[in-house]
Amino acid sequence: MVGAPWIDGKAFAKALNEQNLKGVKFLPFHFKPYFGPYKNEECHGVRILITDPKQFRPVSTDYMMMGVLKSLYPREVIQRLKSLPDSKRELFCKANGNTLIWDILVKEKYAGWKMVSVDKEERQAFLEKRQKYLLY
Repeated sequence: MVGAPWIDGKAFAKALNEQNLKGVKFLPFHFKPYFGPYKNEECHGVRILITDPKQFRPVSTDYMMMGVLKSLYPREVIQRLKSLPDSKRELFCKANGNTLIWDILVKEKYAGWKMVSVDKEERQAFLEKRQKYLLY
């Protein structure tokens, strides 16, 4: 699940489902986290339902969720990104392999499909590179 007090769960789920990502659907969801920045606050967001594990792309889904959140709530997302300490920003960039995704998320108004495109290109390059190492 993904959520925050400032998210409209129904609108977020609708916007994500309209992206027609393969293998996944999003359901509005409300919860009160036990830990994290919104501990004990009423949060709204989405529950992620994997409908086809073979088609589901978790990284692309994550990027789309970030992009849709930014398009729906630009002020909140930019404020949150700017408030992150350098160590968290560096960790985000390391987890994504470089600073490209961070730059797209910060600079682009509609970042979702652009980040998904980067993931698709990088996944394709990896599949081609690994081909010669497959035994069967």
